Amino acid sequence: MAALLRRIGKSHLIRNAVFLGTAYCVTESFQQTVIGEGYDIAKIERFGIWGLCFNGPAMYGWYKLLDGFLPGTTARAVTMKLCLDEVIMGPLFAVGFFIAMSAMEGKSDLFAEAKLKAIPAYLAGVAFWVPAQFINFRLVPPKFRVVYVGTTAFIWANILCIIKRQGEPALSSAEMNHPE
Repeated sequence: MAALLRRIGKSHLIRNAVFLGTAYCVTESFQQTVIGEGYDIAKIERFGIWGLCFNGPAMYGWYKLLDGFLPGTTARAVTMKLCLDEVIMGPLFAVGFFIAMSAMEGKSDLFAEAKLKAIPAYLAGVAFWVPAQFINFRLVPPKFRVVYVGTTAFIWANILCIIKRQGEPALSSAEMNHPE
């Protein structure tokens, strides 16, 4: 993976965005494999776009900002980073994920799914990300933060996929091959 990321370019932003885009594609593909309903390529692409265009660049910028504002790995710095991450980015990503997915799905009400699922996703995120981010902020060198999060995000993205699927009707093979 490291060799592939080096080939993509010298830009940490691009490498991190591609890494997260790939992580989300793999996660949704994994979910579809487990469910066994066949592959919805458009859905896999939407998850990839979320990781590549939104999550990857935002995480890259966010961690640079946090590390610039709160350098180091002292207990105070890590605690502040954790608090800021969960109070600012947690809700933004929970809401943003469902709005972005609704927009890419062409839904007429972009906020309906966010209203139903953002709070459960955020609460699940707090339970998942506080320990994961403690490790990130305390032990992971800044240049590897997004890669660590991308790797950890495989687990998180599976949780998001499950939350996203709640209340969605299963698609038949014909619907997956010929979406409206």
